[in-house]
Amino acid sequence: MDFIFSIVAFVVLVGILVAIHEYGHYLVARLCNVK
Repeated sequence: MDFIFSIVAFVVLVGILVAIHEYGHYLVARLCNVK
């Protein structure tokens, strides 16, 4: 059961990191006035 929990926690963590990363791209695009 710990193994499954570790996989779920890893997937959630990666998902959060990707979301932050993509939001960073969005902010840079806004600052550079990219349409």
